[in-house]
Amino acid sequence: EVNGGATLDFTGTVMTRSLTYAIDDNQNLSDFGKFNLVSNPYPSFLNANAAADTDNNFLTVNGDNLHLSYAAVFAYDGSGSFNTKTNANTVGSPLYIAPGQAFFVASDDENGNTITMALKK
Repeated sequence: EVNGGATLDFTGTVMTRSLTYAIDDNQNLSDFGKFNLVSNPYPSFLNANAAADTDNNFLTVNGDNLHLSYAAVFAYDGSGSFNTKTNANTVGSPLYIAPGQAFFVASDDENGNTITMALKK
């Protein structure tokens, strides 16, 4: 539990380069096998959608490697459900991925694909 105003310490080396993660569609797990849990590895916010940064944002950079029907960031809202965030449903509303925040993405390739986490340029 984190109390209001408490300090959150990060330890280790600060990542200063882009990272690539493997994702895949494990078809042995029905519809849920396409979802992969990933997180922001940086101690800074990442641009998630085009409203946050037109070109350098998670959904645009990784769009070709995400499942066509589920090209979105699926983030837990704290009340028992997940919010689906796409470039289309967040027009004009910048979306950022917090440091360490985990979220789901979907793959449509059972042989594997990749996503890239990129720092703002």
